[in-house]
Amino acid sequence: MGVLSFALLVALGTVLIAEFVNGWTDAPNVIATVVSTGALSSRAAIVMAVMFNVLGAMGGTAVAATVGRGIVAPSAMTLPAIIATMLSIITWGSVAAAVGIPVSKSHALLAGLVCTHLRCQMGCPETDCSGLGPNLSILHATGFCGRPDREPALQLKKSNRLVLSRKHLHKSQMELAQQVAALPVRREADGSIRVLLITSRETGRWVIPKGWPWPDCEDCVAAAQEAREEAGVVGRVQSQPLGSFVYQKQRPSGPELVRADVYLIEVASLLDSWPEQGERQRAWFTLEDAAKVVSDHELRDLLQTIGDQ
Repeated sequence: MGVLSFALLVALGTVLIAEFVNGWTDAPNVIATVVSTGALSSRAAIVMAVMFNVLGAMGGTAVAATVGRGIVAPSAMTLPAIIATMLSIITWGSVAAAVGIPVSKSHALLAGLVCTHLRCQMGCPETDCSGLGPNLSILHATGFCGRPDREPALQLKKSNRLVLSRKHLHKSQMELAQQVAALPVRREADGSIRVLLITSRETGRWVIPKGWPWPDCEDCVAAAQEAREEAGVVGRVQSQPLGSFVYQKQRPSGPELVRADVYLIEVASLLDSWPEQGERQRAWFTLEDAAKVVSDHELRDLLQTIGDQ
């Protein structure tokens, strides 16, 4: 039996055991009232609970879709990560049942998914199914044995927010959707730099012009065109990106992490009329003020880096 087949069998086994644990703890809670009051016999209550559980599962998949795709990206959920999540449910459910603590396995599932994924990303070796060998424990394969010499993918800033490290961005850039962004700037007579920001159409937040790469078009040219359409900017764009930042984009399928390569544009003029004029506002900011009003912390760091130069 190959390593992949063994990992798949272990994953299926842990899922079945987790479901069994969920059943023995949820069933008493569901039927406790009707049985204790004598409204139904134990057998009838169990049959009723099973029937409505099956009907509920057949009635829609919205909850399953949210758990399967909306909590952690499917591409990030490896077999070892699934195994670790199921083990957390089995352990927590069994211990809680033994001491008489009522718990929710749904919450345990969500917590297991999120915590397993975060722990696997914070300074741990890359994992996949081929890494589940006989000499590795399940927790090791899921990333609970980290490398001390590796920079964590998520770093805690002074503002108590977790952000992606720049080193991790370069390592994981092929795993993220890519956009091009423009940073329109002008130099004042006193030598200071002003930045042109625009508001987003959905939330009104201050952002910079950005969009998807254009086919058969250099990224710098596509960034300049986005600046023209979204902000009415005309100017000279640099051929190489100034840097990049990662932000969360709301898509119909759910939130998605996107990496935007930022191209500096020296603004020559602003158009009086441009395609998205009625949908956005534009305004000039100092670098310091621009860093304060943008909400994407990687973009804020990039602006502060320019100001330090």
